[in-house]
Amino acid sequence: MQARDIEEISPNKFVAYVDDEKESYDVTIEFDKKNILDISCDCPKHTTFCVHKITLINFFKTKKPAKGIVSVKRKKTESEVILEQLDESTLRLWASELFKKNKDIEFLFVNEFSKSEIQYTKKEVSAVVDKAIRSVIKNKKKIDATELKRIIDTLDLALAPVSEYCKENIVLPETNELFLFSNSILFEFHNNMNLNSIKLIRFIEKRYKEINLYIHSIQNRKHWETIVDENIKFLLLENSMYGMQMETVFDLYESIDTKERRAFFSGVLFEIHTITVNKGTRYIKEITQFFLKVFSENDMFRKVYKNFKPIRYDNEYNVFLIEKLIEIEMLDLAETIAIQQIEGNYQERYNVGYYQLLSKIYTISADEKKMALLQMKLIFYNFSLDSYKLIQKHAEVDVFKKFRIKLLTAFKRDFYGSDKAVQAYFEILYFEKKFKNMIDNISEHTSYELIFNYKEDLFLFDKLSFLLSLLKIEWKSFYYKEDKLIAEHREKFVDWIKEKYDNITIQTVVDSRKKYGISKLIKSLEV
Repeated sequence: MQARDIEEISPNKFVAYVDDEKESYDVTIEFDKKNILDISCDCPKHTTFCVHKITLINFFKTKKPAKGIVSVKRKKTESEVILEQLDESTLRLWASELFKKNKDIEFLFVNEFSKSEIQYTKKEVSAVVDKAIRSVIKNKKKIDATELKRIIDTLDLALAPVSEYCKENIVLPETNELFLFSNSILFEFHNNMNLNSIKLIRFIEKRYKEINLYIHSIQNRKHWETIVDENIKFLLLENSMYGMQMETVFDLYESIDTKERRAFFSGVLFEIHTITVNKGTRYIKEITQFFLKVFSENDMFRKVYKNFKPIRYDNEYNVFLIEKLIEIEMLDLAETIAIQQIEGNYQERYNVGYYQLLSKIYTISADEKKMALLQMKLIFYNFSLDSYKLIQKHAEVDVFKKFRIKLLTAFKRDFYGSDKAVQAYFEILYFEKKFKNMIDNISEHTSYELIFNYKEDLFLFDKLSFLLSLLKIEWKSFYYKEDKLIAEHREKFVDWIKEKYDNITIQTVVDSRKKYGISKLIKSLEV
């Protein structure tokens, strides 16, 4: 990534192209001695410091600003060359004809070069917005995507002075009112035109993101609270946008950096939530989850938890809700919701999160019987021997027998693809001292490392059968590349076998197994 065609467009203000693979982006930077006053990039990321901004900053670091920044003039475009060659009258005539056919360009020209000062009143702002829109579509009642984009581009330029004024004068009580008014006109236009696109909403969000930091820079507590209160209520109560503008509210909250101010924000949200719940308003999941998040983070969820209901088949939200109920120790309600979701899910894989939450609930409430019943489900995922012991302790005998058969069958069925299933299977058999079953189930799906843990007991139970089974572990090994870890554990077993068995027994067993394949263990044991 590199900066090129750097041009000084005004004293200490530079613009450059920054190449990023196949794309190039315009990056503008302005200095005040050694400090950066402003920097912007037209890439779609909209972050405070994207890689393109950093690239240009690093370029200027290498130019040693203390000795003067070098301006690298870019090559003039074809249009710039032609402009320099045209006489003034020809250019005036051409611009006049262009304006007749393109009213939006005419509006931008007048807005940019008019010498009259804009009066920042509601009337003037309304006129600016109306002129910007009409310059593109005149009096049309329906617009297409291309026209909407032109309107937004025009509004962006037309309202820029208003936004800058609001940022610079945010401490004035009437400034926020003017800013809200300008957005209300945009919301009204969105509603009146029945726009399916959310591009205009994204434009409003962009305006808010630009001013949020200025709002939070206000030191006067009362003034800051008034502005935040007005903005939240404007976005959530005064505009029926089905939550589309909630991204703005999210950003307003997330950019608050003190606990006290977040608590105030939560209080305003609590007031709005109470009003809307009483009216029977139903929010989309993202808004409901935001309310839940804010109330939980500011110790207010206990006051309103009854207003939050599970959403059918929305496991992500329901798990989040149950977690918050557990945090405020509403264990019975949390358990009820979890069980209801489990009963309503068609696929078992969606229930794992609820099983884990129920396990947390029963651990807190120290309910071993419920935990045992739960573990009959959860053990298929956690492979826990402790869970198995708990189930055996609390389940009825007949129930446990059926469960045990089902569990071991499932684990054995998963031998090929799950090392955890293999390990859990042998742990259970070893716990029950089913040594014969352990020996019989040693195969290419078990490992030397696992069986090494049980070698002494299996040797004492039936040393000949155990040695025969050990030779099955790698009987398909000639199909696979050597694994260093397998080799290390195999060598440990070789040493142990030679220590425990006499040479005649080893050779007899090896010879009996050769007809099934020559494994690396057999080769290591051959005399």
